[in-house]
Amino acid sequence: MKRFKKMLSLLLVGVIAVTSLFCGTVTASAASSKASILFLEISKIDNKATDIISLGQDIYMFAAEKYRAIYRIGSSEIKKWRNTGKLKATKITIDSEAAKYNWTYNSSLTLKYSDYMVLSYMDKENIQHNCVLKYDSSRNMLSEIYTTINNIGVSVNGDMSEYVWDGNSKKLQLKILNSKAKLVKQLSYDFSMSDCNAWWRPLYSDNKYALVSYYNDSDIAQGNDILIDKNGKEKKIDDLLYGAVYRISQGTNYYGFACVPFASMRYIYSTDKNKMYNLSSASWIYDNKKEYDLCGIKEQLYGTNGIGIYEHTDTSDPNNIKNEYKYVLINVNSDIFLSDIYDYIVSEDNGKTYLAKNSNNTWCYLNSKGKKLATFDCADFFCGNGKYAPVIKGGKIYLINKSMKKVSQTIKADNNCTIWTLNDELFAFTKSGKKYIMTNK
Repeated sequence: MKRFKKMLSLLLVGVIAVTSLFCGTVTASAASSKASILFLEISKIDNKATDIISLGQDIYMFAAEKYRAIYRIGSSEIKKWRNTGKLKATKITIDSEAAKYNWTYNSSLTLKYSDYMVLSYMDKENIQHNCVLKYDSSRNMLSEIYTTINNIGVSVNGDMSEYVWDGNSKKLQLKILNSKAKLVKQLSYDFSMSDCNAWWRPLYSDNKYALVSYYNDSDIAQGNDILIDKNGKEKKIDDLLYGAVYRISQGTNYYGFACVPFASMRYIYSTDKNKMYNLSSASWIYDNKKEYDLCGIKEQLYGTNGIGIYEHTDTSDPNNIKNEYKYVLINVNSDIFLSDIYDYIVSEDNGKTYLAKNSNNTWCYLNSKGKKLATFDCADFFCGNGKYAPVIKGGKIYLINKSMKKVSQTIKADNNCTIWTLNDELFAFTKSGKKYIMTNK
């Protein structure tokens, strides 16, 4: 009888383990018995995945070369993970033709800002499709709203803009659609310049407008920008670097954004304040006897702070012409440099802190006034309203707060360790070729 009970007990343990696996519930590992960091290999959540990418709103893409899956890991699940040592990740259904293919996502049109995102995929005939999907949390489903073979953008409210540019006829067709994919207005532009080129920027993120930019190949100073709101109303603005609601283009299709004429890149126009910023006096910087030309502002303005992007074209070798970039924090009202010159600067908490890469491949944090706060061997940004960020120093991985104080115990790093921030509460690292998610306990 005792033997029978023991066998039954072992059988039940096996059933519970299998049930937990199918439910996406797994047991986390800890750095030590008293560790304040929990970490878990991503293959324990999805055994086909080799990578994890945040899509916003507690939603993550688990991926491999020819594999895609989307899961939700919310704050309540992370809290349970901390309390119980078990993490539940819920797989999201994709109600779209895209689910059948090896789709990709548009990095500027994810769920970070709203319930809408854009996926792209190639069908069996090798034709690319771009589809807008909306996330329904009650059904845990991404449902397709609209699909097209043309370029498409979507705003936080679901308003869409679709365009087709015909370089031969020099015509641009632009459609504005509402969140139910009903056509609001169709616009057509016929550019008479024989060697004209046109760019387009969608209604996306917190952006209120679609943008059409065009210029003459033989004279890039002859360029114009047209703002189009979701009702199709036009506003023409000459010679500026466009930045609707603090969203600013940079460089030539940098980050997939459309660009505007190079001759106008020392100006920023903010549509929410109807204000033009002139960066002409901050046009050049010098670093190691190299002259860098201001070519734009990186992605966003934070109040009057902008991350200036400077470009140096190295033509010393005619067979290997290279563009080098430097970054500096600028007050766009006064053109004053707030920080030193860095190889890279980014902010993901609305300008409260900045993460910067030094020329010696170390990383540091800056405050909103450009003052250096602390330096680490490797680091990533503070996200949104998040209190912590992951760093590596002295061969140890741990979390810090915005006072630059260590707030967790450590995980031993190897020589190839990398770390990154996924969301306010969730972080990731690579060790020994494997990828892990982690949180503070």
